[in-house]
Order: sequence, then structure tokens, then C-alpha cells
Amino acid sequence: MIIVIGKTPIWKYVCFDGSFTIDNVFLQVEFDANYDNRQTNVLRRAVERMRNGMALQLSSLRILISIIFWVALTTTADIKIGNVPLDTICLNDDAPDSVMLAATELQKFVEKASGTKLSVTAKPDKANGVIYLGGHKELLGGVGREGFIIQARDGNLYITGHDSPSGAIFGIRNPWRRKEVYNEQLKLGAFGETGTLSGVYRFIEDYCGVRFYWPGELGTVIPDRHDITIPEKLSLSKEPIFNCRFVWLCDFNEAPEDALWYRRVGFGGVAPVQIIDYNWFFTNRLKDSHPEIFALVDGERDFGSKCAVRGGGHLCYSHPNTVPLVAGLINDYFDEHPEQSFFPMLPGDGLVRICGCPQCQAEVNDNGDRSCKFSDHIWGFVNRVAAEVAKKHPDKFVGCSAYDSYAAPPLRIAKLHPNVAVQFGKNRSAMAAPAYEKFVRERISQWNTKTDNNLCGWDFYLQCQIPWRGLPCLYSSVIKRNLKDMKASGFVSEGIEAESWRKGEPHRITCPATQHLNLYLTAKLYWEPDLDLDAFFDEYCTLFYGPAAKPMREFWRLCEERWIAAHKDASGFSIFEIVRPNDVFDLQTIERLSSLLAEAQRLAPAESAYSARLAQLADEFSKGRETVVVMVRNKPPEMTALKEIEPITIDGVLSEKTWAKGKGAFMVGYCGESTAFNTVFYCRNDASNLYVSFVMAEPETDKLKNDGKVRDFPKMYLDDSVEIYLMTHDTLPNSGYQFIVNPLGMLWDAKLNENRTLETRWNSGAIAAAKVDGRRWSVEISIPLADINAVPGQKIKANFYRNRVLNKGGAKSSCWSPIMTEGHRTPVRFGTLVIE
Repeated sequence: MIIVIGKTPIWKYVCFDGSFTIDNVFLQVEFDANYDNRQTNVLRRAVERMRNGMALQLSSLRILISIIFWVALTTTADIKIGNVPLDTICLNDDAPDSVMLAATELQKFVEKASGTKLSVTAKPDKANGVIYLGGHKELLGGVGREGFIIQARDGNLYITGHDSPSGAIFGIRNPWRRKEVYNEQLKLGAFGETGTLSGVYRFIEDYCGVRFYWPGELGTVIPDRHDITIPEKLSLSKEPIFNCRFVWLCDFNEAPEDALWYRRVGFGGVAPVQIIDYNWFFTNRLKDSHPEIFALVDGERDFGSKCAVRGGGHLCYSHPNTVPLVAGLINDYFDEHPEQSFFPMLPGDGLVRICGCPQCQAEVNDNGDRSCKFSDHIWGFVNRVAAEVAKKHPDKFVGCSAYDSYAAPPLRIAKLHPNVAVQFGKNRSAMAAPAYEKFVRERISQWNTKTDNNLCGWDFYLQCQIPWRGLPCLYSSVIKRNLKDMKASGFVSEGIEAESWRKGEPHRITCPATQHLNLYLTAKLYWEPDLDLDAFFDEYCTLFYGPAAKPMREFWRLCEERWIAAHKDASGFSIFEIVRPNDVFDLQTIERLSSLLAEAQRLAPAESAYSARLAQLADEFSKGRETVVVMVRNKPPEMTALKEIEPITIDGVLSEKTWAKGKGAFMVGYCGESTAFNTVFYCRNDASNLYVSFVMAEPETDKLKNDGKVRDFPKMYLDDSVEIYLMTHDTLPNSGYQFIVNPLGMLWDAKLNENRTLETRWNSGAIAAAKVDGRRWSVEISIPLADINAVPGQKIKANFYRNRVLNKGGAKSSCWSPIMTEGHRTPVRFGTLVIE
């Protein structure tokens, strides 16, 4: 046995009166034996008192010294049922992959917690002392899907649950593609029943004391357990409240630690509940053979984006051939994929128009409520398709979301077909606002009158995105309350969009220290909806932060208090944010959180796991703090386009004297932070045109991405490029014009409509050119004022961007006016451009 305080032996702290005091000093105790005598018990109690920061008074200095200098025997700790030691894990030869993983995880964490390494076999050579994993289905009577039972009997332990056979279960496309939901090396997926694995994780938590607070070793708490004793009459069974608990937070193949964490905390599902926009599935298969069933818009069939911003085409729902053709393709899919239960029938995202035929137009609700404008049209079609599919597959569902212009229940349909699955989208974090919570409850109640089928949920935990990234957002009480409401309202599944990802970068939890609590707690509440939150946080802070538990309890308490307070009077019913970061984290709160975090770091022993966790939190929080400070102090910029009477030649060279007059405007990051490579731009105008030039520092000009080689190349925004947004309609704040130019000088332009659609066929008289020269490249563009509805003397909302790609996968964008979000089209945060 070794006892160390920091790197100093414990006897250095012993006083002559037989007492010693430990004050804010890390105590490390390594037990090498299970020597159960009076001295060891005294020492264990002493250790616990020291770990709690308490002064220790021993009655006998002789006992203390004898313990300190005692060298223990080298036997291992016990794991036992009553007095029967457990030393073997047994699983069948044909155990599915998830049960094989369960054995590996059980063996690993029992050894880490106690020092005992269990053997694994398919044929134990003894009658008791065995942990049986999987099989034994006779024990599962009354245990629901994905559930498990842990039972002690006759000196053996049984952990078994409902388990799917080996193999990946994945869906149609993102976010359920095979690579995103299945890890080939671990043979671990996001879907399929894994009851035995869930039971093993519950056992590891309950009896080994392990906690999986965030992915990886740093986020895992493994306490020393001298003995692991299991009650002789133990019988525990559990099942989750939803059959699908999918959280979109990682690519399983790219991030194995995140994938393991997904299962360790209790996320999962029988099969994916696929309810996404998927019209292009039908477009690709039917546009050539049956063009007549596609929506007629302005005399043309919609095979692209005439009806919806996202595109994918749209169908004429009233054509007599549409339902049988669509239902036939869905039946084919279920024939090929019997493991699947849901097929998506959601229109393209951003639906603004439908087929112009009289029959389709007759289904439009023009009552002024946009949320039900297309409800009868969309849900009526889904209803008819579901009825047709049910003739062949009565146990399968056709799913659609209550979303956008069909979010409200249909008015002309009394009851939806039993094979229609309704997915209800909301923003749980915003339900801290009483007005929004009331709205959500009422809308769910309305849907419950339209269907006897259970509802599916889709939520958003997007505090991983800017401007929230790095801020410790917490809304635990809202999560618990809403999940209980959902269970009472008959929900059977939930999907959560909980991460952002960029092409070329790993898709995983980007900020574990600030993100993990809401995710971890949600996973736990799926299995324990009555979890005591106060007890949960007391345990969490004690286990995860050790000597820094007190300031960290205050830290997270303040975070939740501020979240609730900021939403108290908030209005608005968007699935996205309804408050801003500076509403939650004012400067006073930021300073208090910083002070608490600094105190916690002072208390945490150097080089300990506690210290490393706090360092990760401090690093993430420093970036979030910078964002809030910018938001509080930043005012959108204003600049004047200087009037010029000399001619400007658009050649990308910037040789005219006018460009040297005055100062240019520099670009910054989305949240106002400095960028690695400078970009400066200039604005000029004459009576007829607005002129904009850009100069961009670039040490790797040979790597510039310039796939767009013709005007209006559809994906010009994915090139290295500059973008200009000009919002010239005062009465229509979301409408205006967008221009993109790449290093080849190729131009893309479009008109931005108030309903957030793009008229990409619109062409201005703009002229652009670019020049790549050494370690920089430059752009010039002239835009006719008449084309953008602007005149000299006008003030317009505007923003300017640079997208730096370099063929590396993801754009690193900068802007003139910080937009505090990922979306470039954010007029409310644009600056002001004055045209002289």
C-alpha cells in the first residue's frame, strides 16, 4: 500500500500529538491488497475524511504509523455475490457483437475499479461464481424493447436483455448513413437492440461506481473499489421511455470514443426513425418515366428547386398516378429492408410553392396562418400513400414532420391513417420560455386529436454552434420536465441534432466540457425520468471535480439560473434560438463564472484529472467569453462608398488611383475575432455603379479552389471566393441581392426574396475579374445600381465575406460585420453601406 500527498509521503504531515491536517492537498492512495483488518478499516475511514478536506485526529499514533509503514500482501480485491466470489464471464459462442462488446467492457471496468480481472469463457467449469451475459430470455418476461434485467441467483449473476443479431442497421441517407452510425472496428452501431450491453453499463455504474460524463478517458470517472459486493437477491430491470433515442453528434467511424460514449450513456434505438426531406428519391426514379406526376410551376415541371429552397423536386399530389407510383417505391424499399420501420415523406426544406394545378391549389389554406398553409395538401397526400403502403406492409410507417408551412394539423382531415407517423419538431432549450413551452404543449395536444398513433420527436441542442460555442449552457430542469411531458403525450422516439460539422473536419463533440451535461443528463432521463436533479448534481460535482466540487456546483447552478432568467419573458416560437448569448451571459455573469472557474482551478491538484477537466472547460469558456464581450460591445459597422468620377477598369488589378484613397475595411471572424490571413476591401460608386474591390493575403495561392469555370456555377460558394450581400428593400428586410466571385473571376449572382428563396436565374449587369499574384489574390466587381434597386445617397444593409477553402475541405470564412452565426444571410446583423 502506498500513500502519497502530492509527491510527499504521508508521514511528513504527521504531528507529534498523533494528528495531522490536510488542507487543499491532493491525496493519492493506491491499495495493493484487500487486507480486511482493523488497521485497514481505520485507514480507509481516514482516507475518506482526508479526501473530504477534513482534519483527521487518530486516537493512537502507533496505529497510524504501523499502517503507514505496513506493506500489504499482493492479493486482488473481491467481486462477489454475498460470500461467493465472481471470477468468470460467460457468453454464448453465437453471442451478437453487442454482447461480445459487453463482455469486453465489463472485464475492462471491473479491473480498472477493483484490480480484479475476470476471465471470459463460453463454457464455465463450475456451478457458481459466474456472470452470464446475454441469452436466458426466460428472465425477460415483462421487460420491454431494448430493456434488460440484472439478477443474482444461486451464486451467479445474470445480465441479459433484448439483443439484435450482429450487423449494421443504417438508414437511407445522412444522418443515418452506414459510416455515420456504425463503427467497423468496434462492430458498434447507433441502432439495433443492445439490452445486454445497456445492462452491463448499468452494473458498471451501480457497482463499480464508474461514470461516463463525456467521451474518452478524461470524461470518465473510475473510483477505487476495494470490494464489489452484489446483493444475493438482486433483481433490477429497466427499459427506456422511447424506442429510439438518436443523437446526431458524431461520425461513428471517425470518432470511436464518441461512438462508445453514445452507447455507454444510453442513447440508441431499435431502428432509425427516418423522417427527413427525401423528395429527390422519387425524382431520381420517376422524372424520366413519369414527368407528368411532378409539380407544374409557371408552366414547367419541378425536378429541382422551384417549390422548395432545398430542392429535390416536388410532385403533383393530385395526379391519379402519383400515389400508386410513390407507394410502390416505398413498398419495394420495405421488401428490401425488413429491419426498417419508417419511410420519409417530407417535402424539400423551405417549401414556398406547390403544384399550380387547380386540384393542388384547392388544398391550400389561405387563412393567414402560415403554419397550416400547406397542411391539408401535405398531410392529405401522406395519408393516401400510407393507406396504400399498409395494404402490403401493415406494420410499417410513412412519416412526415409537423414543420414549417405544414406544422399545424390539417383542417380537413379528422383522423390520420394509423400508418402515418407524425414527427414533431421543437427546441427544448427554448422551452425555458413559458410562452414557447405553452405553445409547444398546445400544438402537441392538437396533433394528439388527429392521430391515435404515437408521436416522434426531433429536437435541437445547438449550443455547439456559434455564437453559443464555448458557453456553458445548462437547462436540466427543462429537459426533465419536457421528457416527462413527451412520455405522457405518447411519444415513442426522439432525435436530437446536437453537433455541427464541417466538410473535411472530424464530426464529433467539439466542446465536450461545455456541451456534455445537457447530453449526458438527457441520456440518463431516457432511462430514469424521475431522476433527482439535486442529488445528480451533487454527485456529479463531487466525482468529476473532486476538491473543486463546491465552486463548480455554484458555477453550473449560475449557468442554469441565467438560462432560465433570460428566457422568462422571451417570445417567439422558432425551433432555433429565441434569445442571444449576451441575454444569458451578461458581463457580470461572465466575470462571476470566470472567478468560480479560477477558484476551482486553484483547488484542483496539479496534474490530476480534476485539473485537466477544468483546463478543458477554461479553454472552451475563454472562446465563448470573447464572443459575449464582442456581442455586448460591438455595434454593426458603417462605411461610405466614396464617389469616384474617374473610370475604373474591372480587371482585378486595382491599378486605379481611387483604390489608394482612404482606408479599406478589414474582415474579422464571425464573432469579431481576428483571422489568420488579412482581407481588406474597398467600396466606390459613381452615378451608375457600385464598385467593390478585395485584396486577400494568401501564402498558398497555388492551392486556391476554383471549380467554378462558368458564370453562375451552382456551387461557386464552395470555392475560394468573396461574397457580397446588399439588402436594398427597406420594407422587405430579408430581400436583396447576392454576388459571389472566385479566383478565376467567375461571377454568380441571385436575387434574395423575402421568403428566403433564391432567384438564381436572375442575372445582373455586374462585371467581375480576379488576379492571383504571388502571396495574394484580388477581385474587382462593378454592380449597376439600377439592377439592385439602389440610388446615390442611399443607406443599405450590407455584408462582405471571404471564404478561404484552399481545396482542404471546409471554408474558413471571415466577414465585415460580425454575424454571430454560421449563416451568411443574417441581415439583422449586417453593417450599413452609404452610397455617396
